[in-house]
Amino acid sequence: LTTLAEGQPVVTRRGVAYLPADELKEFLLAEGIQFVISVPLMPQGRAVGVINLAGETLRLVTAEELSLLAAIGYQIGVAVENAHLDEGQFLWRPASTAPSIAFHVWHVARWADYLQAMLAGTGIEICVQEGLAARWGFRGADLGFAETGLGMDDDTSAALPFPGKEAVLDYARKVFAQAAQVIGTLHDDEFFRPVHDRRAVEGEKLAAGDAVLNWLVHDSRHLGMIEFRLGLQGLHGTATR
Repeated sequence: LTTLAEGQPVVTRRGVAYLPADELKEFLLAEGIQFVISVPLMPQGRAVGVINLAGETLRLVTAEELSLLAAIGYQIGVAVENAHLDEGQFLWRPASTAPSIAFHVWHVARWADYLQAMLAGTGIEICVQEGLAARWGFRGADLGFAETGLGMDDDTSAALPFPGKEAVLDYARKVFAQAAQVIGTLHDDEFFRPVHDRRAVEGEKLAAGDAVLNWLVHDSRHLGMIEFRLGLQGLHGTATR
């Protein structure tokens, strides 16, 4: 409730042990949880939900990290807020050269999936774990770099047989939550740790922090495109404020 009221991430700085006694506190302690960050989902200043990140050890959370988490929460909130779209609006393309909202949501989700796997060092993407390419009928299509949609031509993107809106949004929620969790566990010095980005020129090093910032900038562009498509269909919503 505090998170929703303040509209900013809330941290249990002194640990779960100092929270008021209730069933939630008992549950967290029983699970060995000592540290919780609650991130509000706040598109257009209106709370639509909360994501909770938890850890077994206390750690200092910097202002920069909280700001980053707030930005991620805003992005997820926009996706949730736009869940009121019907299937036709979700799949509508304003022109043969302009992808649908479905494509943009899938694309930014694929980048979040790629990012979380890269930062975690596991290389394990949720899309691969759940076999979404085969389930959604994408197998055999050229999905661009790292199967994220980057570099796809108009005809290929238009031919993608996207499943129902809820399936795409469910995937987006999962990967944004996972990306937020991975980023939230990074310490300050880890933002300078080199990571393996398959886009990098051979021999070039990319820092984890740069990867996160590149992701936010990239996603902001696509959120703007989603906002534009909402407006073209007479719908309200903003992805840039």
